[in-house]
Amino acid sequence: MKRKNIHPYLSSELFQRFKSYCSKRNISQSSVVEAALQEYLDDNSDIRLLLRRLDRQGRHLDRVERDVTALAEAFGVFVQLWFAHAPRLGDEDKKGAEKEAWNRYS
Repeated sequence: MKRKNIHPYLSSELFQRFKSYCSKRNISQSSVVEAALQEYLDDNSDIRLLLRRLDRQGRHLDRVERDVTALAEAFGVFVQLWFAHAPRLGDEDKKGAEKEAWNRYS
């Protein structure tokens, strides 16, 4: 396979980091660039897969938040209506009412 020559431009800070990385690992600059481009362009890379999964989870959380908000609003309306129609109890009737409510709930 014949290799092609490219001429990318890098900032001086990034180029120094790049040179330092290559010299520490004792590998050629071309092999680092080729591996980086291969990983960046590969559709099966773990990062792309992870980002797709995170995006899907984000959409799922948005749906859950929408549903919980709707349930909270419906419960709030129910409580308001219950307060509007529930009779007020005197102090002597509260204990009996609490006990009866707990028995019915159980």
